[in-house]
Amino acid sequence: MDYPEKKIEERKPISQRPFLRARDTPPIGIALLYGFQQVMVCVSALLTVPLIMADSMCAGSSIAVLRQTLISSTFVSSGISTLIQTFFGMRLALLQGTAFAYVPSVQGFMNLPENACNATENDYVDPAVHGAKIALLQGCLIASSFVPMLIGATGLVGMLTKFIGPLTVSPLMLLLAFSQADLMVTHISKHWVAVIQAVTLFATILYLAEVKFPIPGIKNGRFHWYKINICGQYPVRIN
Repeated sequence: MDYPEKKIEERKPISQRPFLRARDTPPIGIALLYGFQQVMVCVSALLTVPLIMADSMCAGSSIAVLRQTLISSTFVSSGISTLIQTFFGMRLALLQGTAFAYVPSVQGFMNLPENACNATENDYVDPAVHGAKIALLQGCLIASSFVPMLIGATGLVGMLTKFIGPLTVSPLMLLLAFSQADLMVTHISKHWVAVIQAVTLFATILYLAEVKFPIPGIKNGRFHWYKINICGQYPVRIN
């Protein structure tokens, strides 16, 4: 008995963006581009916390010097802790930066009546005033750092993860961001280009991630046009 032949349609292979697995070693050029992009992302976080903290220290006319001191010390301490963690710690490919979770508690502490400050950026304030506040905050943060160390050393983190999941962490991160809404609006109003950069970043990630753009290069000793989805792989460097 003859059966009618069915036509088999050949489906075109769907092109996907190249993804690197945990054990894959990228080429040196790609690794440098990804690393530079990661540094650009981390720099914004390393700058944000010192700028916010400097505004709460009541430095008066010395606010610019205090900002420079906090930013430089943040970069140096972040680099040293990252190297220690990379070579001697868990050796994860991440950057040890500032923790934004401590900012609301520090601001609440500085808004207490005994820590109130009425000085503006045009008034002179004795450096000993904000120096004493920084020393007090450093002691409090050092003492609080022993709590996560104790949780990790005793194994409590495994028990806590059973009760603390994404549904708990996500609202907490939103509340932390909303608590700084007024400060964000104040700084954005001074640098309105940040709004354009944010819109461009969202557009490249959400709508242009799969679009391939022609990039000139050399292949086998000849001029060649490569088609690469640069918006999906390097969205931060584009903006």
